[in-house]
Amino acid sequence: MKRRTAETVARTPKKQRIAENGSSPVIYHQLLDPTIAKFINMENLISPSKRSRSLKQKDGNKSIYDSVLLENAYRMFGISSFPVVDPSDLKLNEETKEIQITREMIGIRLEVFNESLSKYEKPYYVLLKKKMKSDSWTLFKHTVPQYIDVRALFNNTNGGIITSHNSIYLFARDLYKQLVALSMRVQYLEELANSKLVDDLDIDLEAAAVSFTRNGALFKLLLRGDEVVSCSIRSNFIEASLRPRHEALFLGPINELALKLKHMDQQ
Repeated sequence: MKRRTAETVARTPKKQRIAENGSSPVIYHQLLDPTIAKFINMENLISPSKRSRSLKQKDGNKSIYDSVLLENAYRMFGISSFPVVDPSDLKLNEETKEIQITREMIGIRLEVFNESLSKYEKPYYVLLKKKMKSDSWTLFKHTVPQYIDVRALFNNTNGGIITSHNSIYLFARDLYKQLVALSMRVQYLEELANSKLVDDLDIDLEAAAVSFTRNGALFKLLLRGDEVVSCSIRSNFIEASLRPRHEALFLGPINELALKLKHMDQQ
């Protein structure tokens, strides 16, 4: 199992960045999947507050400025959207000699705030594209881990017929809730290690299979959501006849693990 650890971000000293850029530094999000990067104009990923000032100064377009303000509001809740262009959907209009977009796309950015680290985790992205002969959207690409069934969530939103921004938001909200639940599970388990209640904590990427040691005993837990559904303990200090009772003790909500570990020490 691959252990999940907090990501570290290398940063150039602030004075050096300002000297190199001639102004305050511009920070871009790093995409998880490079195959999705070509569809996204990095200008769309600049801090929305800076982008809103830029738009207001450049063209004074109130509707665009208002849209950015709305995006800022959504970002506060971890969900935001931005325009995207697929290069393969660009076509030259022979009459006007202008480039036209033949199919609309929209990007969804999902950012989970990690309370333990007091910062946002690496964002996830979902790209939706309009169908050729209808007004409905289709799921195009995403960077969400495979163990979350994005396709099923999309199909369960209004029967997979998504034609409005409200439906897009409902889909994004359901997906975001799963990402938050995953993060919260990992944060709680890592807090057990940070509090020295367990050692050698190992969590798989889905936060479903967990193992750790405590007082010489090896614990292996299987989680289903926020519930421990299976527990096995290997210890030379627990009699074989008593082991099933101890293992049954750890079944139930994961937020009770700390209390149960302390209770086990008292027996």
